[in-house]
Amino acid sequence: MIAGMLRVCVRTLAILSALTAAACGSENGVCRGGSLENYCSGSCRSFDEALLAANALEDFSDCADDGTLNRAYSAVGTCEKFRWVMTRPSLDDFTEFFDESGEMVGAIHGTDCNCFCGTSSFTKEYGFVPDCELEPVDPTPCGPGGD
Repeated sequence: MIAGMLRVCVRTLAILSALTAAACGSENGVCRGGSLENYCSGSCRSFDEALLAANALEDFSDCADDGTLNRAYSAVGTCEKFRWVMTRPSLDDFTEFFDESGEMVGAIHGTDCNCFCGTSSFTKEYGFVPDCELEPVDPTPCGPGGD
């Protein structure tokens, strides 16, 4: 009887996981969250507003004696013709992409657990996310030039 109940539970979890992944729009291994409206919950901030938030977050960062970052982190960089701002206020991180006019075109929400698309992804993408390596202008906030 217990084995039968476990099979039903496992099947139910598999079905729920598949339905959640389909609702998320997982494509090519990338968890898609849909449009920017889903990410921004209204109007999206501009590059200048994101940069101000990133700079404010840096005021709360704390570097340990061994050079590792203890808390909040932010970085800024370029990706093709786009600029991006990444903030990590806690265990989640948010990378936002902006066009040349400063308008947000896409975003990535990351976390420390595979919480997205039926527990299949650590990240979820919204809008247009350029396909390139993210190289921060200052990749070592706790190293030379950092805190």
